[in-house]
Amino acid sequence: MLDKTIKEIQDNRKKQRKIIKKELPEKLLHNNFEYYIKELKKNEPTSDNEFFRTNIIMYEFGDLCRAIVYANRFKNTDKIMFRDGFKDVNIIMSEGKLAMADMITQLRMICVSLNWNFDEVSELGIKHLEERQKDHERDEWVEVNK
Repeated sequence: MLDKTIKEIQDNRKKQRKIIKKELPEKLLHNNFEYYIKELKKNEPTSDNEFFRTNIIMYEFGDLCRAIVYANRFKNTDKIMFRDGFKDVNIIMSEGKLAMADMITQLRMICVSLNWNFDEVSELGIKHLEERQKDHERDEWVEVNK
């Protein structure tokens, strides 16, 4: 089932690329995340080290989790007390948003290193989530809100 889904995603992407190539000049086709990340990777000494990238993702995930915990724990206050003083809850959530952005960028860089299309991987994840939800509903594992 998963192989069939991957094939469908790849076929749809090929069709989209053909349409885009007809509509846009070559120079504009390279004005996208994948191309830009390939350029940025050239400046990194650990360019294709997926192990290093996954560690960065885990580090950033910790920052995101911390921001969410603090924001939820202190949601009825404007400021949170830290060792070095007070921080605004909005600043903490901005730090969480930056951590999320860094994780997404690192995931994109892993995809580039492995010659995977990030959008196809994202679509595959969504389709897999849909399949799991159908399985859960069928097996009555969770209560489904409709």
